[in-house]
Amino acid sequence: MAQSQVSLVGSCAQLIKALDEHVQPNAHIPINGVVRKASEVTSILQAYIDKCAALATVRAEEKIALGEVAEAEADQRAIALGVAAWVKAQFGEGSKEAIAFGVAKKPRAARPSADKARSARLALATREARGTMSRKQKAKIKGSLPAIEVTIGAPAAAAPPGNNGVVAHS
Repeated sequence: MAQSQVSLVGSCAQLIKALDEHVQPNAHIPINGVVRKASEVTSILQAYIDKCAALATVRAEEKIALGEVAEAEADQRAIALGVAAWVKAQFGEGSKEAIAFGVAKKPRAARPSADKARSARLALATREARGTMSRKQKAKIKGSLPAIEVTIGAPAAAAPPGNNGVVAHS
């Protein structure tokens, strides 16, 4: 049972206990504009508790059944693979018996040459659009440095001594 259901079931049980101890069964209780007998309120709350308990039982059964199915599936998979191997060894991989057992290799459909050519053109167009290159194409690319013109001129003028480059404001 989920945590919220556990707390709701506990609240319902507490309400039932309090109704039994403090309210007469024939007493009328107004709830959201509807007047109900205390016994009717108790039976509604008890029905919720019973349904939650039934749900918890079903969930536990489901968990057990799922575990059993997983075990059976593992056994089935092992048997199916074993039978397939036996059929291929006994009758041959492409035999009519292997086809009847459903273990023959399915022949691969031949692609038309026009389809292959279209795929090749599409791959080339994609490479060009993305700007991708093969390893050999990348290896052919060599970098070159532009010619830099170096000019040697007079050195920059030094700051006058004594002021450390600070200019006074007037």
